[in-house]
Order: sequence, then structure tokens, then C-alpha cells
Amino acid sequence: MLPSGYKYWIIELSKYLADPILIQALYLLTKRLTIIAQIGKRENHICHFLISGVFYSKNILFHDPLIIDQNDINELNENYQLLSKFNLSSYKNSFIGKAISDYRDTLDIDYLSPFKIIALFSLIETLMTTNQKNNESSINRQLQKKIVLINNQLSNRINFFEYFKGPNSLTEEVIIGKLYFYRSKIAHGDLYDFSNDLQILIDHETTYNFLDLLFKRLLIYSIKNPQLVIDLKEC
Repeated sequence: MLPSGYKYWIIELSKYLADPILIQALYLLTKRLTIIAQIGKRENHICHFLISGVFYSKNILFHDPLIIDQNDINELNENYQLLSKFNLSSYKNSFIGKAISDYRDTLDIDYLSPFKIIALFSLIETLMTTNQKNNESSINRQLQKKIVLINNQLSNRINFFEYFKGPNSLTEEVIIGKLYFYRSKIAHGDLYDFSNDLQILIDHETTYNFLDLLFKRLLIYSIKNPQLVIDLKEC
């Protein structure tokens, strides 16, 4: 019997074979889910169904349980339809398709780890940047311009300033530059300080929450507009 303070819910997918597109659609929800277990058929072994459980305990995770409402169900359905259409297109084998599958691999990294930031930036760079000039300054500038460009076209535009605070002169481009600076500090094994040179970013968890949402929005946009993003990547 579970303790009274332990709250959980389970998503059960009882098809003969678990639908991998539905799992992808779940991962791309704005509300981030924690998948505890997956049981399914693989190479004719084990069984023919999948259960995904999402468990929350205030004593363990220090967060209130998520509430899933009709808006989340609608978002899940939209994600599923977009992914289904994308997987039938020739774009499935592009870098956009690679970003979809690679995102699943990043979920195995603990969210508290700074390497989570490296992983998310790698995915964002996969979608947005070309490495023709082969230097970090070029990649940083590409990210600043392209992320702002796409965010301005989104119906569910991300408000950067709900996450990050600074002087009145603070811009989205400056925030992206500071995010990339944090990524570079981690990648190069340098010390970093949120009370000093990374003050704008508040802390690791705030930065991770923002980057995770940013990647999901960029990916959904890419799935909807694959040729446009392919062209933009080369600019």
C-alpha cells in the first residue's frame, strides 16, 4: 500500500504493439513527464503492451503532482498527428528526424546534471546551426538570430522574461548569448557562478526548464515546417 502522501498516475497503452509515435508525442508535451517503466514487445520477446507510469512524491521530488487537463490532451493529439504525418514524409531521415530520436536519449540524463544543458544545446544546434565557420562565436550568433526569428512566429511564443530577469536593456539575444556562455563553461570544464557572471540565468533548474521547453517548441515548429528549417539551418 502506498503512503498517503504519495501521488501517482499511470498511462496504459494496451495495443498489441506500443505505438512509438505516441511515446514521442508524450515526450514533447509542454508539461514534462517522468516515465518510470516501459514494458513492450522487442524482437519477439517479453510481452505485447506498454505501461508508462508517472510518479510524484513531495518527499522525494519536492514538486507538487502535475495536473493533466483537456489542453494537455489536445496538445498530445496535435503532437501525435504532426509526428505521424512527419514519419510518412521524406523528411523523417533528415536532421529533424535525428533530433526527435536523440531527444529520447537525453531523458536518461538526470535533470540536475550540468550535462543536461550540453545535451539540450546539442539538439538545438542540430536544428538551427551550420558549422561552416567552425567556431563558437559563429554558432552563438546563429542561435541568437534564428531562435528569435522562429520564436516570433510561434502562436505559443515563449516569453524569455518569465524565466530570466535583468536590466531594462536585457534582450532575447543577450539571454541566448548568456545561455550559450553557460553551455561553453560546462563543455570546457570551467567554473561558473550564478551569483556572478551567470546571474541573469538565476540557477541551473530555471535554465534547464527553459531550454527543454525551447527545444520542444523549435522541434514542433521544425516538424510543421521542415523545408523552411532546412533552408534556415544553412543560413
